[in-house]
Amino acid sequence: MKQRNLFQQTISVLFLLLAAAAPGLAQKKGLAAIQAKDMVLPLRFLSAQELQGRNTPSCGLNIAARYLALNAERAGLRPLLPGGSFFQELAVEVSSVSANRSWLRLTAEGKEQRYFCPRDFGLTRIPAAGRVEGKLIFLGLGLAAAHLQWNDIGPADLKDKIAVILDATLPKDHILKPEQNRAILMSRTLELRRRGAAAVIKVISREREAEMARRGLDFDLELRTNFPDLKIEQPAGMPASPFGQASESPTLFPEIEVRRAAAASLLGIAPEELEGWTDDLLQGRQVPQREFPGRTLEISLALDKRPEKTWNVVGVREGRDPALKNEYIVLTAHYDHVGAREGVVRPGSDDNASGSVALLEIAEALSLEQPRRSVVFAWLTAEEKGLLGSYGLLARGSLPADRISADINLDMISRNAADFVYLIGSDVLSSELDQSVKAMNERFIHLKLDYSLASPSHPQRFFMRSDHYPFIRYGIPSLCLSGGIHPDYHQEGDTSDKADFRKMENVARLAYLIAWDLANRPALLKLDINPEVTQRGAQNLKHNWLQPPPKPALPKK
Repeated sequence: MKQRNLFQQTISVLFLLLAAAAPGLAQKKGLAAIQAKDMVLPLRFLSAQELQGRNTPSCGLNIAARYLALNAERAGLRPLLPGGSFFQELAVEVSSVSANRSWLRLTAEGKEQRYFCPRDFGLTRIPAAGRVEGKLIFLGLGLAAAHLQWNDIGPADLKDKIAVILDATLPKDHILKPEQNRAILMSRTLELRRRGAAAVIKVISREREAEMARRGLDFDLELRTNFPDLKIEQPAGMPASPFGQASESPTLFPEIEVRRAAAASLLGIAPEELEGWTDDLLQGRQVPQREFPGRTLEISLALDKRPEKTWNVVGVREGRDPALKNEYIVLTAHYDHVGAREGVVRPGSDDNASGSVALLEIAEALSLEQPRRSVVFAWLTAEEKGLLGSYGLLARGSLPADRISADINLDMISRNAADFVYLIGSDVLSSELDQSVKAMNERFIHLKLDYSLASPSHPQRFFMRSDHYPFIRYGIPSLCLSGGIHPDYHQEGDTSDKADFRKMENVARLAYLIAWDLANRPALLKLDINPEVTQRGAQNLKHNWLQPPPKPALPKK
């Protein structure tokens, strides 16, 4: 009898040990299931030339959405949205510059000359329709970067002036180190706008001019997308995405590109003088500022509008715990990109087919055993248009913000050094989130975690530049894992043959481990870092809580 009781006790103990070990066993199975080799074909498909860069909206993006939904279903995810659909529809209003009703008009020496879109000029950013007028000022590169010993602006008064600058396509050995400082060079117009300029005109590079001439091309008519059904609170002073927000009213700050002959004509100089300025710049010499008295430029822009649609792709792995399955861990990656320009496709393999493919791998890994809490997979549209897909996911209420423990966002994970990843946002709202990242990485993956881009005050504003940011604004702990930008960022060279699939595997495994850890915790992550954020939800959108609180005034003596 005693032997039988001992046997039963032994079986019970073994059962309890196995039950306790089950999460760890599933964790290891999931890790083994995430394989670099399985990511190759999906990445090649999503970054194929035929998808034309997956602009929002576009046929190529719609094909990508269908592909992701079918593979999500194959991985065993089920639809989360009402009606049993993987697709969350978002209405889009697309605006483009009206070629027939837009022009530049130069007044000089009592004469007028007009320049037309898209033959003479195009736009890199579509503002509101309207008109601006101002004197011209030439500012070389238009770069103010004291730490690089380069300042084209100095004390110049730019108020209501139209700044003319040269394209920043520089040789690799240039003194400004363009590969390391690409983000700074791309964001030059932010400082010009802050200093009061009414508009910016960029003179295109010689190489681009030659290619357009060879192929007989005009500028593309750039598109602006507005999501009329989304109204996002944006309190004064709250950091916004560098690319705008869903609720932002577009302002008339034209960012114009001009052909080189048109640029010389606008400035009233010989083409040879413009070429000399370009030579100086390419050889690392700053070009002196120059104003042009008596020359006034009017920029007149009209827009054509049309309705369109785009989709988030959303699926869920339901949790096994009856008490916790209605709470969520969310994994996000945007699947849109920037489309083609003048017939050249920018494939967006790293940005962000890489993160989208990694989510598919993680979904398959989580099919091996259910975690306690449900895990939502969201492939998001319109990140490049202002993080609008992620705002739409949260604003529509299909995913209650107060039941989301955390968001893990993957954006650009296949390039740069293989042994590191940037970590952004993990230490803003919950110490438990940052601790989970470090613990899972130290135990299993051993990547170098780089926090150097994490600060909201970083000059390049990476904190606001991907889909983790709307979650943070809703008071939901969120992090972004990224390999960072590189010379092929938003260029035709962002192709799948340059992907480091081993790095993709490691970052995907880290994201899986964090998701598994958080999904099996007994409670939602604590909001224990920012005292102004005590609950998850849209109420956090109304407050500028990301800014540090003002220091208390010293008592008067």
